[in-house]
Amino acid sequence: MDFLGLTTIEAQNRIDSCARPTVHKITVGAAVLRNSHDPQRGTQILLLKRSAREKYYPNVFEIPGGKVNTGETLLAALTQEVNGESGLMVSRILKPLATFSYTTTKTAKSPMTGDEQIIHRYARQSSYVVTIEGDGSDFRFHQAEHSEGSWFSVSDLANIPMTDEMRNLVVEALSENKDCTDNTS
Repeated sequence: MDFLGLTTIEAQNRIDSCARPTVHKITVGAAVLRNSHDPQRGTQILLLKRSAREKYYPNVFEIPGGKVNTGETLLAALTQEVNGESGLMVSRILKPLATFSYTTTKTAKSPMTGDEQIIHRYARQSSYVVTIEGDGSDFRFHQAEHSEGSWFSVSDLANIPMTDEMRNLVVEALSENKDCTDNTS
């Protein structure tokens, strides 16, 4: 197609698609919210602390989430990750949150030469605000991946170790969702 025949939106999409690195992995995240038992604390979010054994971002807090497998829908991955990492069941998806990208790096031996090479993998995470069945007091974290988990209010976040992207996402989820009552349960 002739570039000069494109609309501004088509041209921007074409330029953007050329400028982006190839996405190697798509991940999902769930900002699991509940209303606190203490009205003074307001809405709370479930955060899980990554295990010290994790290669990337050990000992930092994150929302439940993970990789979307080939052929799997984002919805299926989202509900499976929440259940697998917390034992909770998603009841409703309230809204999407800002997406973010990250790069992982590892060293591997070249199958051709045996030389070590650095491999960069580009990942894109789509996150969603969700509510759960029940009040979430019975959550359990998956000990192979996480060392602890807890419900946090916005006032608790100052000293919680998180990546900047995760902190922005958590603040967005809490600030825009003052009441997360699920009337469908």
